Parts: sequence; structure tokens; C-alpha cells
Amino acid sequence: GVQTCALPIYNERLADAPPGALINTDSRPTALLHGLLLAARESGLGPQLADGVRRLAGGGAAIPVVVLGLVVLLRLAYRRGLPGASSSAGEWEWGYVVAAAGGVGMAASLLLMFRFQARHGTLFTYVGLLTALFMLGLALGGWLVTRRLAAAPARVPAVFGMLVAGHVCLLSVLAALPDAAPALAALCLAAGLFSGGYVPVAAAALRAAGVADVRAGGLIEALDHTGGACGGLLAGLVLVPMFGLPM
Repeated sequence: GVQTCALPIYNERLADAPPGALINTDSRPTALLHGLLLAARESGLGPQLADGVRRLAGGGAAIPVVVLGLVVLLRLAYRRGLPGASSSAGEWEWGYVVAAAGGVGMAASLLLMFRFQARHGTLFTYVGLLTALFMLGLALGGWLVTRRLAAAPARVPAVFGMLVAGHVCLLSVLAALPDAAPALAALCLAAGLFSGGYVPVAAAALRAAGVADVRAGGLIEALDHTGGACGGLLAGLVLVPMFGLPM
């Protein structure tokens, strides 16, 4: 009610603002970014950090490409430089997959909640429901992929490829999908569905590589939580403050 009435007035004020004005919006939360920079300066980290943040914010879409390229180069250097590295590649590669999936899943859920709050302004009422839908998606994704691999254990690469392709397509169209509450709730479920599918894939691959179940389970659990923690920090301290969220 209040948000619906106030939004047109707010948009009119934005249209009348002079070019280059420092305006805080949901798609460009400059107040959040400058608040973080102020906190960094007050903590004694110095202006170098602020300058680095501004440069990073100007990198845009090139940043994930550079990071991915760096990971690939380091991995190639590792496999070429260490004797026997290729034989022990399974743990590193599938551990990285689990950590990355955990990070992407956590970041996606937080970004969807931010989008829900920005659009509907009532996140505190539905945060439990949105979180439950994401967790339900995790369970369903793990169960579906486990059933698929139980019927065809040799199809780990094919299942993994389909999972990645579907996940990338979902993340690519997030900004273009509607902001209606049911749509955002469905996106939380879908984000969990794809994120949960990587764990049984990694478990099956590690078992096929001869890794003991106890070691594989501990590795997957630890890296999934580590990736989720990093994804939450990345979303809250880097992605939203620096790049905003298309609305």
C-alpha cells in the first residue's frame, strides 16, 4: 500500500535529478557501497582499500571471467608441475565443484531475498518461507540426482553437464524474470533444486575414483559449508554494494 503510493513519486524525483547525482536506488545501492567504504576507512584500512574497491566496481562482467581463467590456469600449472597430480585430481576437482555450488547457491538465495525485499518490502514476514523453499529445493535436487545415478552410475559426466547447463540458464535469466512474489518464491525453490544436485554427483564421482566414503563425506560437507560462507560474504559485501541488482 504505502510502497505502491510512494514509488511513482520517488521515480519522478529520480527523473528530475541532475546528471551525475549520487542517488541511492535498489538497482544501484550507492549508500551501501559508501557505507562500507566509510567503515573500512574508520577501521584504519586506509584509502588504498577504497581505491581498490572503486576499481573493482568498474570491472563489471570481466571480473568473473578473469577469476575463472585464473582458476583454470592454476589448475593446469598444478597438473603439469606435480608428479602424479593427475591421478589425485578427483578430490580437488570435485571438491571445487561442491564449494562453488555451495557459494553460488547461497549467493543466489540472498540475492533473491534482497530482490524480494526491494520489490515487496515485507521480507521479515516471508524470510522463513523463502528459506524453507530453498532448503526444500536442495533436498529435492539431491534426491532426484541420487535416483538418477542409482539407475545409471556411469552417467556422472552427463548428469553433471545437464546440471551445470540448467543452473547457468537459470542464473542467466534471473534479472529478466518477473518480480511477483510467487515468481520469486519459485526461483528460490529452483535455485535450491540445482544447487542440491551437485552433492550426489560429487559423491558418486569420488567413490568411482576410489576415495573412501568417510573421507568423501567429510570433504563434501566441509567444502559445501566453506563455499556457502564465501558466497554469502561475496553477495553481501561485493555483488550487491558494487554492482547492484537489476530490477
